[in-house]
Amino acid sequence: MSCERGRLDRWPRTALIALVYVAIGLLTARLAGGASSTAARAAWRSAAWLLSFFVFIAQLLAERPLGTPIRGAMHSALAVALGVFALALAGPVRAHWGAEDQLRALSAVVIWPVLTGAPAFAAGFVISTLLRRVPGARPPRRP
Repeated sequence: MSCERGRLDRWPRTALIALVYVAIGLLTARLAGGASSTAARAAWRSAAWLLSFFVFIAQLLAERPLGTPIRGAMHSALAVALGVFALALAGPVRAHWGAEDQLRALSAVVIWPVLTGAPAFAAGFVISTLLRRVPGARPPRRP
């Protein structure tokens, strides 16, 4: 029963992390939009990538003791894909609603999660596997 409960506890965390990605995306986009120079906009966009990378690694580290590398990669990739899905709804779709290129904006809702979720899964799997090989970094075994 506790093993099943542990699995269920990870899904709300995955959704919460997806919301963190959305917050990072919306906040840095707003700051980049108000930036006075191209360099400042680029800095805010780079900050979004860096913050998202730290969130991604933190989730992989949190998932490590709870299961296999594939599970950690799956939850991390799902959080990324959900976050990007929400950002696609919040940004391009909202901005282009009713415009001629509405179909292109709606396609972003499908394409962006796939284009980010698949590489996030691959990177998460590789990173999780490498973390398991670090001496002394093995997660405790389940009874």
